[in-house]
Amino acid sequence: MAGTNSLNKIGFWETFVDSLKIFFNRLGLFAPILVIFLVASFGINYLGQRLVFMSFEAGMVQIWLMNGIYILISLISFVLAAYQALAMIKASNETLKGKKIDFTEAFSYGLKNLWRGMITMFRQFWYVFWVAVLPVIILLVVFVVMGALNGINGVVYDADTTVVAQGLLNADVDPGEIEDISLGSGVINLGEGHGVSFKDPYLAASMITQYLMGGLGIVLVIWMLFFLILRGIRSMFAMYVLVDQGKSWTAALKGSIELTKGNFWKIFWFMFLYWIILMGFMVLMMILGMGGPRSMVLVLIHNFIVMFLSTGFVVVFMNKIYLALKA
Repeated sequence: MAGTNSLNKIGFWETFVDSLKIFFNRLGLFAPILVIFLVASFGINYLGQRLVFMSFEAGMVQIWLMNGIYILISLISFVLAAYQALAMIKASNETLKGKKIDFTEAFSYGLKNLWRGMITMFRQFWYVFWVAVLPVIILLVVFVVMGALNGINGVVYDADTTVVAQGLLNADVDPGEIEDISLGSGVINLGEGHGVSFKDPYLAASMITQYLMGGLGIVLVIWMLFFLILRGIRSMFAMYVLVDQGKSWTAALKGSIELTKGNFWKIFWFMFLYWIILMGFMVLMMILGMGGPRSMVLVLIHNFIVMFLSTGFVVVFMNKIYLALKA
């Protein structure tokens, strides 16, 4: 595809600084879009937190009702995210191409294409997470199966008495002073201070099972992170293809995958540096805020600035990368 190696023509700092200049030069265009999204998001999150606190004193019927409301709030948040993405991508895309666009055009575009944007976002989310979440499902299934089998049959071990006594009783115990220990439905017999054999369903998740689960867990976590990063980068421009080229949600995802071929590590490096800078800024803001009283107003201002940059500027930054890939 035409964009296979075009990203190599630009550097990170060049892209970052240019995007920052464009973002602040056109703040009058981007700010209203972000303010609508951020104010609505803060309001929705506040309502969600209030429901959580109220649920502690509510009855069963009220809890189920609150859960339903919480699901509705999550759906509203998803709709807001789709609107913000569509409007910001449209505004930044036209700006980077040198075309004139105002807030009302971007706002109208976000509303008119809201359904297409939501479907594309969901498809992108599913593409990334179904493979990444699969290891978690496998781990849970293996854990349940092994626990059930061991719970039925028990486990027989032969071990040093000191290790067993300290591990099971969580204390320094002289094995010579112990004759019989009843534990759950099994019995531990310490004979002659040299060895022990026991059978107990409640010890199924220890020793061998723990090692197996731990090893499997490490492998599956690596698998999950690998596919999260790989598929996340491959699909990250789906919304940009949708807005810029007017394609369907299926074609938009395929277009993103095509654009990123041969540029995975360059894109990964760009986004990695971006998030490092953002995290550094957040840490700096926290350090500066530690010198005096942290009022609710200061906390809101801090959160607002961080979200303003993380949900607004990043769109301009990624749009610049997208156009370089497409060129």
